[in-house]
Amino acid sequence: MATRYGTATADRARWSDEVAARRTGVPTMAHRSSHRSIGEYRLPTTALIAATVVVGICAFAVPAAMVAGGDLAPGRAAASTTTAVAEYWHSGQSAPTPELAHMVAQWQHFHAAKAVLAVALLALSLMLSVRLYRRWRSHSPSRWSAVGAGGAALTASLATVVLVANIQGTLAPLSSVLSFLPSGNGAVRPVGDALGGYPASGDAHPALTVLVDDFARYHVVVAVAAALLTVVLLAVGAYLIRRSSTASRSSRLRRTAAVTACLLGAAAWGLLSAANLSSALHPAAALTGFFVGG
Repeated sequence: MATRYGTATADRARWSDEVAARRTGVPTMAHRSSHRSIGEYRLPTTALIAATVVVGICAFAVPAAMVAGGDLAPGRAAASTTTAVAEYWHSGQSAPTPELAHMVAQWQHFHAAKAVLAVALLALSLMLSVRLYRRWRSHSPSRWSAVGAGGAALTASLATVVLVANIQGTLAPLSSVLSFLPSGNGAVRPVGDALGGYPASGDAHPALTVLVDDFARYHVVVAVAAALLTVVLLAVGAYLIRRSSTASRSSRLRRTAAVTACLLGAAAWGLLSAANLSSALHPAAALTGFFVGG
């Protein structure tokens, strides 16, 4: 009887520990010991922080080194782009000139490299944010864990913005190169004048269709990505609202703050999606600003 009673008591204690672990997100001693073999292979927190910092630096340093000294280097991009686009327009062809095609390919590689590094930075910062947040919620919370979790979450948000922008540049590199054009430059003003009558004019310049189609794709990419992020943030917010009904008061306060952040982020991405969708539906009018400074 004593043995049976002791076993029942141990089962109840184990069940209580499991319920507490689900509510707080902090593993119990039993869980820690049973998963110790898995935990031994986790990247240490200090190494995770170092990796996040290194990848963050590389996300800006490596792509910049790829264009250093070239036509798209700082200080040369505006003049090089103006010359290349003017020559493309005067060629009378739909296919970009070799000089412009080289610049577009170089800029596409720049954005592709930056997008890959942004994915790595996003993954690392999310891992770091979750780990520090769980440490903050443990039985011995640290103020630095809370600050670190917030900083890692902010880094993840910035990495998401960088990722979307560089996916856009990778999939529509020609329009991305056009962003280097100085406002109101007379050398490319004929392009803007021709866009004013596009597509009503029957004898449109062959390059106009290429420019307009790429510019529409340029905005469609962001519209779709921003819409997806809006849905994800709304789903996360709904999940947190459902979980907060069974949480403790302190947990509800934390989740309320998280829900507010999700809703604000969803609103921002939703507005960005709508703005880019509008430009994608009227690409010629939006593209005119590159050439006439509007």
